[in-house]
Amino acid sequence: SRGIFFAGCAEGPKDIKESVTQASAAAARAMRLMNPGMLTVEAITAEVNPELCNACGLCAKACPYNAISVDTKAKTAAKVTEAACAGCGTCAAECPTSAITMNHFTDAQIEAQIDAILEEDSAERILVFACNWCSYAGADFAGVSRLRYPPHTRLIRTMCSGRIHEKFIWRAFEKGAPVVLVSGCHIGDCHYINANHWTERRVKRVWKKKVLPPRKLKRPCKSLRGIVRANRKGDHGTHSREYKSDHLNPISHFSYFYIYGGLGNLSSRKENQPFITPTYCSASGCIVK
Repeated sequence: SRGIFFAGCAEGPKDIKESVTQASAAAARAMRLMNPGMLTVEAITAEVNPELCNACGLCAKACPYNAISVDTKAKTAAKVTEAACAGCGTCAAECPTSAITMNHFTDAQIEAQIDAILEEDSAERILVFACNWCSYAGADFAGVSRLRYPPHTRLIRTMCSGRIHEKFIWRAFEKGAPVVLVSGCHIGDCHYINANHWTERRVKRVWKKKVLPPRKLKRPCKSLRGIVRANRKGDHGTHSREYKSDHLNPISHFSYFYIYGGLGNLSSRKENQPFITPTYCSASGCIVK
């Protein structure tokens, strides 16, 4: 929180000189917050539609900053304290009734980006949901550093991987995406405290809905220079398309990946449902389970 500071021995063992220096820095930081007379917050905050809210309380549990209050016994709609909301979007992704809207990162805006990316040549696209603070920054750094990666990679920026709802992944498959990547901060190092833990839970729920059993590799890849395969079961057997994951190395050094692979249109026929491959990737390598 911007209004809570630790100084001196409250943080850890320190001598007097270091404690005084740290306390002076904390006091100066507090003055910056108090002098304006009002608190300025980002416009990226959550809003609750009371008509859709069923007071289940999931949003309050998911919020890393305790910015949402809800009385589950009285069944009163959830309320967001905008001054405390950091805009990660985890509450919106967890809401079962879609009662929460994330300003500037609404469901309609993200779905419109998915549709636009996969409107043409969807089978040649790699769709990447990128966290603003790690994987998206890594992709931006790759551009600044003039590192090359293939043009069929398409990024959708979110403030946190916690904003990625399951329906975004399934919508991408419905539009014909062969590979979908959900990328975010390393577990335990999330910019929004623990929001990516909710991403991990959501990812596991998606894996439980898989149509075909996950394939296994005999040994994990030693680096991201492996191959991500997307398969489908059709009339002529199993077809596969290969994507070299080293193309995503500029992003991988900054993020943690969940990779899904699937070819075919979900709405066309049952046989063309995606082959979902649970894959953990980091800068050290990939493990496909």
